[in-house]
Parts: sequence; C-alpha cells; structure tokens
Amino acid sequence: MGYLGAESKQAARTGWQTAVVTKLRADMKLVPPYVSATQVECPQGQTLEWWEHDPESGQQWFRAPAAAEYCPHRWNALRCPRYFGYAVGEHETLLGLIPLASRVAGRFLRQVRPWIEPAQSFEKTNWV
Repeated sequence: MGYLGAESKQAARTGWQTAVVTKLRADMKLVPPYVSATQVECPQGQTLEWWEHDPESGQQWFRAPAAAEYCPHRWNALRCPRYFGYAVGEHETLLGLIPLASRVAGRFLRQVRPWIEPAQSFEKTNWV
C-alpha cells in the first residue's frame, strides 16, 4: 500500500481544492496544536474542536467547546479568544483541508477507507 506524501497532498489541496485524509505515519512529528493524532489543545491545555477552514487566509480554525472544562479557571480567561488559527501548510496530514483531529476525518478513516481499499485492490487485480 502506498502513502501519499506531503507534496502530493499540497498539490491536491492547492490545485484542485481536494482534501486528502490519511492516517498519521508512525515516524511523523506532531505540530501545535496537536498533542496526539486525534486530539488538539490550546496552549493552556483545553481540548479544542475543529471550527472551520478559511481558504482566504489558508487557516484551520479550532475553538474551545461551549462547555469548556478548563477555560473559566485559567489565569487569562478574560483575554483568551477561545479560538485559534493554524496555517494549513504547516502539516498537510494534520492540518490539510480536513484536519486529522476533526470528526469528519475520523469518520472518513473509520467508515469510508475500509471499503475503498478492497475496491482499489479489485480494480488492480481485474484490470483488462
């Protein structure tokens, strides 16, 4: 099974506005705001959720959930914007058009990928 590299993902994103969602390879490094392949946190440790992608600025925006656990108790709670932007190009796998920590990416990897791989295998072995 092949793996689509960052350059190819960037070309798909910029050239065709296409999201490429893949699992994080074991040898890949995390970049902020990621603390794991499926969890994003603010600098103060509050778990964040994906809010939106802004194509004009090339940013992925994450926000603290409405019932944020840590936000009210932080020393800078009044000045905290509760939403944070990160450049898509910093890491194509984690922050591409659909961030890896989003529910959408999780659903793609859990529900869509299992039926794509057998279909590709079938096409490869039955090519006329």
